[in-house]
Amino acid sequence: MIERVHLAILCCLVALSLAACGRSVTQSGNRVTANNEAANANTPQTPAQALAGGQLDAEIARLEAEAEKNPEDDTARAAVATAYVRRANALRDVGRAPDALRDYQTALRYNPDNEEAQLGLEQVNQESGAEPLGDDGRPVTVPAKKQ
Repeated sequence: MIERVHLAILCCLVALSLAACGRSVTQSGNRVTANNEAANANTPQTPAQALAGGQLDAEIARLEAEAEKNPEDDTARAAVATAYVRRANALRDVGRAPDALRDYQTALRYNPDNEEAQLGLEQVNQESGAEPLGDDGRPVTVPAKKQ
C-alpha cells in the first residue's frame, strides 16, 4: 500500500514537473509519458526553420497584399519592410547573402527609415566587399562623411 502511495506521489511530481515545462501528461497504469507534440507546437522556430517552411514568404505575401489595398498606410508599409528584414536576416544566417541583400533593399523601398534594413544592407555589402547598388543595379556613390 505504501509503495502505491509513493508511486502515485512520484507520478504526480513528474506530471507537475512536465506541466510546468508546457508538456501534456498522460498516465496509463503505472506509467507516465510526456506528449512532446504539444510542446513542439508552441516552440518558436528559428529564422532558418521559418525560411525553409515558407512561413516568411507567406507572411510577406499577406502583408504586401494588405499594403497594396492601402498604399498610403505607413503602418502597413512598415510591417512589410519588417517582414522583409526578418527574411533577409534568415537568409544571411543560412549563407544566402545575395538574396538577403535584395530583401534589405526591398525593405528600404517600403520603409526608407528602417534602421535594421539599413544596417543589414551595410553589413552584407561590407562582408562581400561589394559596392552599394541602386535599383537599376548600378553602383551608387556614397557621399563622403563630414569629419
